[in-house]
Amino acid sequence: MYMFGGYNTEFFKDMIIFNTITFKYSYGSIINGPPCMYGYTATLLPNGIVMYIGGRVRNSDVTTINLIKNITMYNINEDSWNYTIAKSQNNVQDRCYHSAVLTSDGRIICYGGISISDKTISPSLIVLNTTSFEWRSPEYSGANEPPNICYHSANLVENYMIIGFGNVSESNASPNIYMLDVRNYTWISYYDALSVTTVPPPSNVSDQHKPPLSVGAIIGISIGGAIVLGLLLFFGIRYYYRNKNPILYVPGSKE
Repeated sequence: MYMFGGYNTEFFKDMIIFNTITFKYSYGSIINGPPCMYGYTATLLPNGIVMYIGGRVRNSDVTTINLIKNITMYNINEDSWNYTIAKSQNNVQDRCYHSAVLTSDGRIICYGGISISDKTISPSLIVLNTTSFEWRSPEYSGANEPPNICYHSANLVENYMIIGFGNVSESNASPNIYMLDVRNYTWISYYDALSVTTVPPPSNVSDQHKPPLSVGAIIGISIGGAIVLGLLLFFGIRYYYRNKNPILYVPGSKE
């Protein structure tokens, strides 16, 4: 887990790494790193690059908005920072406290957020192409469109961006869940989960490599089993008849 920046009673600009195997914390490099950032989204790409989008920047006691076109990148494999400028449509506003998910085809879909002055932003739905680094605001449809919310959560489940809770304004919390079909940007009220195929557990590895028994072995085992069964039957019958009419010995008599 990689955690950068944030603030509590003070502002931070360190990279904290938590190893989920050893349960130990360590620090990443801040060489060439950004100033303190918070209210951003961090999206990990398959190539090991974390892309930081939007948010607020604290520098020299001055808080500004991080421009939507300024993409900060951290390489978890090389422990290094880099930056790029994304192309942006004129109508895409800068934002913070929004949400972001990564689709299987490499799109980062962001929703909601507020401006530096805590005002609603437009458009609420924007998409970044992580190959061409270009922002666009797609057309969308559906009757279950959420309001422009902030401080909310978002996760991608199958082909659906699921948005939950957050604030409609600074003092009006949202208790609702919204779903966006990321294939066609349609807001929906429900979805059918993909059918889950049950995979049988693998058999014991040692059993997989055991050679099959030969015909001779099978015949030998059968004969041996028959002999053992016959002996058990013989001694069982003999024991039964010996104890059916027991012989009583009278003291002083001859055997």
